[in-house]
Amino acid sequence: MNIQKLEQLAAQGDKEAQYNLGVLYHNGKGVAQDFEKSILYFKTAADQGFAKAQFNLAVYYTTGEGVPQDLEEAARWYDLAAKGGLSNAQYQLAMCYSYGRGVPQCYNTAANYFKKAAKQGDAHSQYNLAVYYTYGKGVDRDPLKAFEWYNASAIQGFANAQYQLALCYQNGEGVAVDYGMAIEFCRQAANQGLANAQYHMGACFESGQMVQQDFAAAASWYQMAANQGNEKAREALATRFEKDMYGKWVAKYDNFYASETGDSNNYS
Repeated sequence: MNIQKLEQLAAQGDKEAQYNLGVLYHNGKGVAQDFEKSILYFKTAADQGFAKAQFNLAVYYTTGEGVPQDLEEAARWYDLAAKGGLSNAQYQLAMCYSYGRGVPQCYNTAANYFKKAAKQGDAHSQYNLAVYYTYGKGVDRDPLKAFEWYNASAIQGFANAQYQLALCYQNGEGVAVDYGMAIEFCRQAANQGLANAQYHMGACFESGQMVQQDFAAAASWYQMAANQGNEKAREALATRFEKDMYGKWVAKYDNFYASETGDSNNYS
């Protein structure tokens, strides 16, 4: 549908056309980019209850792009879009309540909206809800439910959830201990570039916990984490490893055993 036809429909009150024009002006697709026009069309559609327009308007107020930043106004529009059933709005509203952005901080309300979005399959909400159940924020502490939501998020490929699920399997939190599954999910998160998971893999290979001890593999994972600024990985490389004459990482002492990592099941 061309711009002229969309503008005609928008002028007649078609909220979907108004929303689509808002998107086009935001992206500068087929028209010159114009945030003011984008906001105007989103506002017109949002006032008619179009949830996607309400969400995008909230994003504008969150970022301060095209309008003065106003977190209270952002939260108001996220709330309207969330009530319209939009999962990403429910997630953003939950984050507002979790951190007190534009609304009074309230973990109970945050948990409620995380749960609404999580049930719709939003991976970020599933992860955050799992964290809430892990620590008893806004809900009763429940390791089993935490595991279930970490798992739901992890199988969608969310790296943070994969790492936390690995810890659940390693420590027997909400599930029977299973080192094979622990390493598998930790590796998945590490392969996605999560520095904490890369450090954890290094610690496992260094200590021989859950895997066969392999200093070269440990150093390789530590290097990946260190390259991302992980201080524990940098310290491990600096104090316990060195490069041989071929440029390969080796342990400084053949009989070295990292008791500080081997005795702990909780790396962070």
